[in-house]
Amino acid sequence: MTAFSGTGSFLIFAFVGLFGFNFLSASASAKTVNLAINLSALLYFAIPATTLPYCPAHGYMQHYRLGGRH
Repeated sequence: MTAFSGTGSFLIFAFVGLFGFNFLSASASAKTVNLAINLSALLYFAIPATTLPYCPAHGYMQHYRLGGRH
């Protein structure tokens, strides 16, 4: 595991640099925000109706169904 990778590190640096948090509170806030982002993404993509329009295979099927030509 590298020392600086991922959204958590970015959020820590943003909280320290932009908002003046100390490192401990920035780390705790970053973990909370990262957890909220991950849970919202999980809920969003767990619902098939919201995932289907963004699936490339769905676009290909719609193109074929509507009579699209290359």
